[in-house]
Parts: sequence; structure tokens; C-alpha cells
Amino acid sequence: MGRIRSLIATWALSAGSIAALELSPLEAGSTAQLTALGNEALMQGRYETAIEHYRKALTADKTYFQAAFNLALAYQQLDRLDEARRWYEEAGKLANDHPEVHCNLGVIAVEPVSRENIHLYGVIDAKPEPATRWGDRLLRISNLVEKPKTEDAPSDLVITGRYLLPPEIFDCIERTPPGRGGEIQLTDALRILAQEHGLLALVYEGKSYDAGDKLGFLKATVEMALKNPEFADDFRAYLKSLKL
Repeated sequence: MGRIRSLIATWALSAGSIAALELSPLEAGSTAQLTALGNEALMQGRYETAIEHYRKALTADKTYFQAAFNLALAYQQLDRLDEARRWYEEAGKLANDHPEVHCNLGVIAVEPVSRENIHLYGVIDAKPEPATRWGDRLLRISNLVEKPKTEDAPSDLVITGRYLLPPEIFDCIERTPPGRGGEIQLTDALRILAQEHGLLALVYEGKSYDAGDKLGFLKATVEMALKNPEFADDFRAYLKSLKL
């Protein structure tokens, strides 16, 4: 259970530079889609519904670590501890039997940007991980640079403010000296994490909105408002009424 405790201790951090992510639609009925539906139900406290989705996902692919681990979480929330323990142990076995799960490593979201905007972001230097279900989208990070000059950027892949990090990140932050702007930069702490423990990046497929930029914030507000079923129609009518 020690390894399971370490999995439970995983922390999620977000820098807030990205307002929203609009991911590509998942194939209906796929393991990933069923797991995503389970995750949504889990976050909303609909634990029985989450369990139903996770079980269907595991019927489609019994090696799917995320579904097994989150199924244990759902059972735990219902105080069905025997079932929770069983699925935590099953998740631990999957982690051992399927190293491509990378369950002990942190992972951050990245996306490509134009070279003229590279100086606005933290940038990674990375190579694809071999033989994973995510293909060339899953990368092993060797270095990170905070807001480099265009000519110094190691790639065009930038950090977009979505992090799943292990507890070791806090020790790395404590050992991080002030960097750019005289501030302790998370990017510098991530470099230590990558060098000492390993760190992955996932190139996500979809659309992001940069709320760290004034124009990006406005674009995010408008586009998200137009997707909101509560007032999308009224807001669209208002926009059309403007004399632009």
C-alpha cells in the first residue's frame, strides 16, 4: 500500500496562465471517453455514476490505470473500503505491469506556439517517450527555460499552465533560488524535478486561451460565454447588435 499512498499524495497545481482548454472530442464508447465521463461524475459527487463508467471502461480495457485508480477513489468516497482497497491494489499492479503508465512521474501540458511569441512562456527541451499509447505526444523533458529569447529557445513547445506533479516538487521549490525577475520560478523548480526524478510533457490536442494576455483573456471570455447554455443566445444577440 506504500506505493498506493504515494499515488494518492499526488498534487495538482495550476499557474492560471491558461483560462480554459477545449479538448478534441473523444470517441464515443471508448475507454478514454468512459473514463472522462467517470471523472466528471466523480468531481460532481455522483459516485455511483462514476463507478458505472469506470467499470465499463475497464471492461473495454482492463489495463487502463486511470479508470482503476479513480474507481478506487469513488468507492472510498462511498466508504466502501473493501472495494476501494481492492482497486487501489489493482491500480498498483497495473502500474508495475505496465510501465508506460508513468504513474510515479509528474506531467505537464505543452503546446506549440509561433517563434515570435516564444519569449512569453516557459519552454521545454524534450524527446518523445518510446512505445506509449500517446505516440509522439508524450515527451520526456530534459530541460526547461523560463521566457527565453527567441534564439535561445530549445523548442517551440511551451508550458500552458496545467500540471500534475508529485509531492517532491515542494522540496524542489524550496531549493530553487530566485530567477527571472527576482522571483522563485516554478519552471526552475520543474527543471530540478526533471533532472532528479523525471518529468513528462503531453502535447494536448485542442484549443487554449491565454488569460495571461489581455487580448487572450477577452477572447476566452467571449468564446466561453457563447458556449454557455444559460446565456449564449442573449449574449450572441448582444454582440450582433453592436455597431462594429
